[in-house]
Amino acid sequence: MLALVMAALYFGTDAVQSLDRHLYDAASSRAAHVPLDEIVVVAMDEASLDRMGAWPWPRDTSAQLVDRLSSAGAKTIVLATPLDAPQSNLAQPFFQKIRGLLRTAPPEAAVLKEQVGRALDEADAALDADARLAISLRNAGNVLLLTQLLAPSGAAAGGRTLPSYVHRSALPDLGAGFVLPASAGAQPLALFGQAAAGIGHMQTGPEGVDGIVRQAPLLLGLDGAAVPSLALLTAMHSLHLGAAQVKPVDGHALRLGGLLLPSGSPALLRPQIYANHDGAPPFPVFSFQDVLQGKVPAAQWRDKIVLVGATAPRIQPLLRVPGGGQLAPVELLAHQVSSIRQGHLYTEPAWGGAVMWGGLVAVLFFGAVVLPHWRVPQGVAASVVLAVALLALQWVWLQQRGQWLHLMLPALGLLAGLVVHLVLRRAEWSRAPRSMDQGAQEPDRMMGLALQGQGQLDMAFERLRRVPSSPELHANLMHLAQDFEQKHQYTKARMVYEHILRQNK
Repeated sequence: MLALVMAALYFGTDAVQSLDRHLYDAASSRAAHVPLDEIVVVAMDEASLDRMGAWPWPRDTSAQLVDRLSSAGAKTIVLATPLDAPQSNLAQPFFQKIRGLLRTAPPEAAVLKEQVGRALDEADAALDADARLAISLRNAGNVLLLTQLLAPSGAAAGGRTLPSYVHRSALPDLGAGFVLPASAGAQPLALFGQAAAGIGHMQTGPEGVDGIVRQAPLLLGLDGAAVPSLALLTAMHSLHLGAAQVKPVDGHALRLGGLLLPSGSPALLRPQIYANHDGAPPFPVFSFQDVLQGKVPAAQWRDKIVLVGATAPRIQPLLRVPGGGQLAPVELLAHQVSSIRQGHLYTEPAWGGAVMWGGLVAVLFFGAVVLPHWRVPQGVAASVVLAVALLALQWVWLQQRGQWLHLMLPALGLLAGLVVHLVLRRAEWSRAPRSMDQGAQEPDRMMGLALQGQGQLDMAFERLRRVPSSPELHANLMHLAQDFEQKHQYTKARMVYEHILRQNK
C-alpha cells in the first residue's frame, strides 16, 4: 500500500521532483570547479546604455568592436545578439534625391556629376552600418553569430528550411535520439551569415516548472541539419575542431575531439554554474563602451574567447539558474562554454531510473520486514541515518561523477515507512496498558476464587473487587453473590450485585 502511495505521489504531484531539483541545485552550485580562464565577457550593460543611448545601437559600433578585438588577437569572438533585421541608413532617401537631380544635370556638368556621384557612393558606403559590420566579420574570420531557433515542437517543424550559411555550421547526422526537433525563428541577415565563421543557437530548456534554467539542447534539428548550440560551436572553434570531429558515443555522449561530453539522449547540456570568488564574477566582464573607447588593454584579448552580449535587463531579461542566482544569457553562455571545454557537465545516467525504483523497493522492504524487529530508538536512528546517507550519496555522486541520481524518492519512502511503523507501534502501546493491568490483576482473581472456595466470602470479595471488569470476573462475582444469599447475607449479596452494575456502566 505504501508503495502505491509513493508512486502516486511521484507521478501525480511535483513534490518529490521539486525536492530533487533543489538538491541538484545545491550540490551542483557548490561543486569545487574552476572556470576556464580563456573566457572574457564584453557586456552591453547599463553603463553602456547610459553612455551610448538606447538599444539597438548603430551596427558600426559592433564593427569597431570586432575590429579592435580581432586586431588584439582574440581567438574566438561571439556576437550573442540578434542580427536578423537591417538597420536603415537615414541619409539614403536624400542620397536618392540627389542622384535623381544629377540625372537631370546638363551635359556641360558631366565632370561635376561624376565627382558628386562618386562622393555619394563613398558616403553611402560609409553610412551603411550593416555593410560595415559585414566587412569586419569577414576580415576577422573568427566571429560566431546567433540563430534564433524556437523551442522543440515535434515533427511539425520538419518542413521549414534554413539558409545555406546556417547549414555550413550544422553537424552531420548523429543518429536518432541525439537531436531535438525545432522550428525556425529569425536568422542573421545573409550578408552577416555569409561573413561569419559559424552560426549556433542559444535555446534553453526545457525548463522545470520552477523556471530555473538547468539544461539546454546541444543540437536542434531542422531542415535535415543538426544545428549546434552556440556554446558547443564556440568550444569547437576555440579548439580548432570541425563538424567531422564530433562523434556520438554509445548513444549517450558526444566525443568532441579529445573531449568526452556526457549528454544523454537527447543531447542536453547541463553546465556547471561557477560560484563567484570573493564577490567577483567567475569570468572577467568589461563594459562595451570601455572596450570601444580603448580603456581595456589589448593584451586582455589575446588568445581569448570573447563573448559579446547584453547584460542589461532593459535589453534582455535575466535567467534564473541553479544556486539561486540570475545570469544574463551571455553570462550563461560563458558557463556553458567553460563546462564543455573542461568536462564540468552533469547528466542523468540511463540506469538512473532503475536505481531510483530499486532503491524505493529496498527501503520499503526494510520498513516492512526489518524495522518491526528493532526497538523504536534503534529503528528511528537507523532510518534517519539511511535517509541522510541516500541524500549524501546523491550529493557526492553528482559532484564527483557528474551523474544525477534521483534518490529523493527512496529517502522519502524510507521516512514514510518509519512514520507508518511508529503509528502502528503507538497503536500497540495504547492497547498494551489494559492488557498489562489485566495480567497484573489475575493473581487477585485467583486468590479471590480460592478464598471463596474456603468459605471466606468477605475476603474473596475484597480480592475480586480489585480486578478490572471482564466477562470471567462477572461470572465469578455472580457466584459469590449467590453464596452470600445461601448464607442469608443479603446485604453483602446486594453489594456484589451493585459492584457488577457499576462495572457494566
